[in-house]
Amino acid sequence: HLRCPGWQCMPVVQGTFTSMMVFSLTYRLIKDKVVPAVVKWARENNPFGNEALKKKANLKVVQLPMEAQLDMQKPREIVQFYEEIVVQFGYIGMFGSCFPLVGFLALGMHFINLRAVAGTLLHTTQRPPYKCASDI
Repeated sequence: HLRCPGWQCMPVVQGTFTSMMVFSLTYRLIKDKVVPAVVKWARENNPFGNEALKKKANLKVVQLPMEAQLDMQKPREIVQFYEEIVVQFGYIGMFGSCFPLVGFLALGMHFINLRAVAGTLLHTTQRPPYKCASDI
């Protein structure tokens, strides 16, 4: 059981909170950027897959944009986009008084995350399916 007199535990709380924020952003970036790239690379370099057989046979296959969309990952639910941000906002609300600089750190991390999510949505995600509606 840990007891700290006065403000002696504050550096520990600051370090823990900062590492938690940095880890959550790093995890999200790896999940959104690195994993799809590794899966795509593994699919293209599979010695028993269709791509390797096409290369051996020297066949030139033209892929239509619609077919390229089928290789992309499915779009995430809108709740999944915001749940991590809401949890992070809760941590800032709870522990922001311990380490006031973390608000600016989170702002910078959210700018980086915004660019990463935008790139993921534009380049590696399928368009959502069409849903008919009677009005807006």
